[in-house]
Amino acid sequence: VGALDVALGDIKDRVRREGSATIGLRNIGNTCYLNSVLQVYYALRPFRRKVFAFRSKPVRSDSASAESLSRAAAVEVILALQRLFALMALSTSSFADPSEFTEKMRSIPGKTLLLGGQQDVTEFNQMLLDTVELGFQFDIGIEPTMSDDSYVQ
Repeated sequence: VGALDVALGDIKDRVRREGSATIGLRNIGNTCYLNSVLQVYYALRPFRRKVFAFRSKPVRSDSASAESLSRAAAVEVILALQRLFALMALSTSSFADPSEFTEKMRSIPGKTLLLGGQQDVTEFNQMLLDTVELGFQFDIGIEPTMSDDSYVQ
């Protein structure tokens, strides 16, 4: 085996090919419902592309109102989801850790995300969709300038 074969093999091991193999999500205490929903949304290419393309305009949090805090938290959730999806797309590990995402979801005023306890998957799904919908209102609509976005597809 030559040096080139070794180098190419190393690169192939580091880069996940689109559609090749999906990775799991670490269970953070009875979060299989959450992990399943995230895996489904990651598999939906248009949703994944929208998350990766998200660029936030500033969110005014000049007041401590629940509405203002919810808007800021929704943007943070999308940014955490963006980072989690990037890990799922590019990691060489067999799983990604959704802890940052769950922390951001738990910071939304008036919403309850249970860790270590059972939660209804439809309730979580609705909470996620409501949050993402609110956060996408602050998307400035700039498409990524990368010429090769195969990790997004």
